[in-house]
Amino acid sequence: MSFFIILTTLTNTTPASPTALHTLVTHTHNHINHLQNNIKEEFESLVSSPDPEVLHKLGFVENPVLYPHTNWTNLTSPVIATAVSSSDLEDVASVLGVASQVCPEANILIYTLDLSLKQTAHVESLCNDTCFVVAFEHASYPSHVRNWRLKAHRPIIIQASCF
Repeated sequence: MSFFIILTTLTNTTPASPTALHTLVTHTHNHINHLQNNIKEEFESLVSSPDPEVLHKLGFVENPVLYPHTNWTNLTSPVIATAVSSSDLEDVASVLGVASQVCPEANILIYTLDLSLKQTAHVESLCNDTCFVVAFEHASYPSHVRNWRLKAHRPIIIQASCF
């Protein structure tokens, strides 16, 4: 009975026969298919092919540099990589302290996300000879990478730390 009430509410007519119901279902099915096609076409028009320069920068090349043969000649294993934004600045000293206790021989890469020059200098002052501060160059990546809350920078930093 509830199906009949919903059906009449949607169509503003009472289905008098099975033919009317079949017509309604056919019309609804066609409308849904049309919407699916429109959504698919809009999505495909929004999605562009990846920028070859970005792919190259991330190491997606014919002969990639893979661990342990990296471009970092002054590092030894293991490497700890982290990123710091202005909202996380007070946690840097704690992260460095824990890292030096847990793995004192580790090299630490700190990628700065949105730090000012003064904040970057503060982070560098906390570092010792096994700590390196690297500015994250977000300008060469798609715009969503700049939204730090999405954390889209994380896999990029991991990939960049590997070569």
